[in-house]
Amino acid sequence: MPSRREFLKSAGALAAARMAGSAAPARKPNIVFVLAGGWRAPLVDDLRVPNLAALGKQGVTFERLYTCYPAAAPSRAALITGRFPHSCGVPRDGVRLPTDQPTIAELLKRAGYRTGYIGEWRLDGADDPGFVPPGLRRHGFDYWAAFNRGHRYFDSIYFLNAAEPIHRTGFEPDYQTDLAIDFIRQSRSKPFYLFLAWGPPHPPLGPLPPRVATLYDPQSLRLRANVPTEQEASTQASYARYYALCSALDDNLGRLLGALDDQHLADDTIIVFTSDSGSMLGSQGLEDDNQPFEEAVRVPLIVRYPGAPANGGKERRFAIECRPDADAARSVQRRHPRHCARTRSLALAYGERRQPWGIGLCFRKAGRTRRVAYGGAGPGQAGG
Repeated sequence: MPSRREFLKSAGALAAARMAGSAAPARKPNIVFVLAGGWRAPLVDDLRVPNLAALGKQGVTFERLYTCYPAAAPSRAALITGRFPHSCGVPRDGVRLPTDQPTIAELLKRAGYRTGYIGEWRLDGADDPGFVPPGLRRHGFDYWAAFNRGHRYFDSIYFLNAAEPIHRTGFEPDYQTDLAIDFIRQSRSKPFYLFLAWGPPHPPLGPLPPRVATLYDPQSLRLRANVPTEQEASTQASYARYYALCSALDDNLGRLLGALDDQHLADDTIIVFTSDSGSMLGSQGLEDDNQPFEEAVRVPLIVRYPGAPANGGKERRFAIECRPDADAARSVQRRHPRHCARTRSLALAYGERRQPWGIGLCFRKAGRTRRVAYGGAGPGQAGG
């Protein structure tokens, strides 16, 4: 399997070659960024997600990725700015991302991309569901079918460019994926950057779409060893519902990838799948995800870049999730936004050699800040 460095170098070279072209420059690659709220890593054998598994075989799976903050707003702010939450002004949930913060969407828009955001935003303060008006508070996203915050997975609403809510029936990710497919079909004239943010599997863990409601037998599901004995039965029931939501999302991921195939865009599109946080799901006897534990901070990341030689590989080195969007943008423009955090690149950037490093993750709860040190070889070592 190619090393991470070889993959990064070849991916950057591929992007540069695609842009340089000869007589007629090649079309810039599209970027589809899919975020599933509260989807923890690693994937387990009990979880039935064939489309995600196929995506992993076609791309690169990052097996030891950790969110920079296990809460929706700080994590998403980092993802779209390439900066740590405390640097971009969103240190906790309920805080509006300052309009002077440069974002990846703005960068790609200037590069000629059509930009779109579908789903839960979380970056416009505490308004629930919250209309985000066109302009600076959308941070570079032109097409908009979203709301600020909320977890209503059936019969929910979203907004376009007016404050009048649009009501939709059925399972929220189903119609959000319909909107994403429509966006893809309407974007053939220019490269596009689409951010699709599904709410599940973040709680509430019900109601469930009928197609997955009985997919998992709770008593057959294996629990993590740190679930207290007295909570095992209730946690197995939670696992069954959580996994069912994941499987429902996998159905929609398959539809999304199928739409790219139908439009003959799969070979020109970078796909990123990740999450803003994990989920405790009874581990350590806890349900709140804003915790300094593996279950809350470890998240999936799969990147598929057609033609990259490391596709099908696994990256096992420790990394912090701060800028996969920025890395994708860098592959397009062959430069990195100067404001992005100086963390180790995760996917499609240049292959600089760096020494192992340590980081500190901060969690603020009940007025107190808790710091957890991580080392270059992973959790459990002293940080630098």
